[in-house]
Amino acid sequence: MKKLFLLPFLGIVILSSYRCPILWTFGVSCPGCGMTRAVFALLRLDFVAAFRLHPLVYVLPFYLLAVGWCLISDRCRLLSRCWFWGSFAGLFLGVWFFRLIAFLMGELPAFIQPNALFPSCFRLLAEFLK
Repeated sequence: MKKLFLLPFLGIVILSSYRCPILWTFGVSCPGCGMTRAVFALLRLDFVAAFRLHPLVYVLPFYLLAVGWCLISDRCRLLSRCWFWGSFAGLFLGVWFFRLIAFLMGELPAFIQPNALFPSCFRLLAEFLK
């Protein structure tokens, strides 16, 4: 019973130190990177910063409303439709693809981690081969 008391504190520690595994490994942001910060910027009414952090912050509420409506309604079959989830995933992958293309063209993405695992390994390998 005492262990259950510590569970909320463990959750706070894990969530406060959470890092995106794709960003930590590859050094480039994942398709969802920036969404939480964009939502917080939107709550502060900073619309430009919200769009800059993640442009799909304005699309997400519509998907959440649709999912919520389908969970409440017995007649909604939207959640079983492949196009619904495919379009959602396609939007995120499209934003990610655009960010990667912008990165390859010389523009730094909103989130880059030069000390991530792969970039660090590549730097070490390049120094070793010199």
